[in-house]
Amino acid sequence: MNCGRLLHYEVKGQIIYLNFEHQKARIEVITPQIVNVFAGLMSEDHRSKAIEGDKAVPCGIRVEQREDGLWIFTPELGVRVCDDFLVDFFDKNSELVCADYRGSRTPLKRVSEEY
Repeated sequence: MNCGRLLHYEVKGQIIYLNFEHQKARIEVITPQIVNVFAGLMSEDHRSKAIEGDKAVPCGIRVEQREDGLWIFTPELGVRVCDDFLVDFFDKNSELVCADYRGSRTPLKRVSEEY
């Protein structure tokens, strides 16, 4: 998915609305340890099946625009949002926990048409 450059963001409570050149997205901080990342492909609304009910806990987020992306901080996590909606997660010690893949993608080659 090529979302393009991040043009604008807006913070409303614990939800960060993101406007990229070709896509809208949002990041919702549920708790200091749980962050819901969403870009609507089929719809602009979303409710995660992994998070049933209202689990939101006020946790005092901080959002900073930096040279290397938009940063969202909770007491437990750092989340970096880069152009093309690439999202990386860091623990509270700034150690990388999970990073979006930035290499080239190749189509899956099947060895059989049955699968």
